Amino acid sequence: MKNKWVVTAVAVAVFVVIAPVLFMGALVLLIFMSDEGGHDTDYAEACSQIDETMVSLDDGQIHVVTAIVDVATELGLDNDAKAIAITTALAESKARIYANDGTHQYRPGTQHENIMSYAAWLEAAAVVKGSLAFPHDQVGRDWDSVGPFQQRPSAGWGSVEELMDPIYQARAFFGGPQGPNQGSPGGLLDIPGWKDLTIAEAAQRVQGSLYPDAYMQYTAQAQNILAAVDTSVCDENSNPDLITAEGWMHPVPTSSGLSSRFGEQRGGYVHAGDDIPSPSGTPIYAAADGVVVDSHCQFKNGRSPCQVRVDHGGGIETLYVHMYPSGVHAHKGDRVQAGQHIADIGSNGNSTGPHLHLEVWRNGTPINPYVFFLEHGIALDRP
Repeated sequence: MKNKWVVTAVAVAVFVVIAPVLFMGALVLLIFMSDEGGHDTDYAEACSQIDETMVSLDDGQIHVVTAIVDVATELGLDNDAKAIAITTALAESKARIYANDGTHQYRPGTQHENIMSYAAWLEAAAVVKGSLAFPHDQVGRDWDSVGPFQQRPSAGWGSVEELMDPIYQARAFFGGPQGPNQGSPGGLLDIPGWKDLTIAEAAQRVQGSLYPDAYMQYTAQAQNILAAVDTSVCDENSNPDLITAEGWMHPVPTSSGLSSRFGEQRGGYVHAGDDIPSPSGTPIYAAADGVVVDSHCQFKNGRSPCQVRVDHGGGIETLYVHMYPSGVHAHKGDRVQAGQHIADIGSNGNSTGPHLHLEVWRNGTPINPYVFFLEHGIALDRP
């Protein structure tokens, strides 16, 4: 995205002629009002703040942002497109799924009539109340807007049922040839030259908001969240250097300790792994190359959902536990590489807080993960 100055060169020249002091003041103002997004954005700082960013998000927000990233990745879109969509969702709903109770106060004889007639509003209000029947984080009352992007059924974005699905909303926001609305209403990819716009400008072109300046407030936060949720953003800064010569790595390299260890006595059973605490949504990486031999979200073998098990050959397997369904990214039969993002930290099932329960199996029997990883040059109790 190109930085856009908000005054013309002529205006700056006038300031220079009138007084150098005024010119310097105008320059500072211009810098602070420029959009922070753009092509080749440096995400190094964002990548260094992943833990802090993840702590600031709740599970609902992570669910919404993950849906946006997954759709953008499927469409082959770059980080700019992802940042535009996340910025928009933050500005519109704080990246949460909103239902709508249809109680917007329509005022006849005002500009409301330019949006829709009173009769049309009564129909739209009756329809949008149906959103309350679908899973949601909050309830709003802005016209018939629903979901993270506040798209409206009456404006042709989709049905209430479709728009309560963040994946559908993300597809509608991006639009383009593969979008659900075929350019009407138009999404980001339907805007000629969208890559030449700032993040805030692109968001406004899609949304047509009455408050266009709101998007600029969220661009930096959106880029931090993108770096935290989409591990590909930070791959060039991290994973290759974390893999040992034997091909192993810490599955949660940003963690800094263990909360429970292998062999501890629990009520009636022995703890079969090591627990690695980290904020919900923190990426979990495959500890080594292998094949996913099990991936499910059920209680199984006395262990909580969700579970991913990877066979690394030679009788060695690793088991990852406690993810939420939306945080499982590897499926049975997948071939994975060391450092590949396979899941996200959760607190699903029998859990007292967000963490990864990690097990290492040798020929089907759990062994001490800390000892095994230490033998391969990795201390699980420190990054």
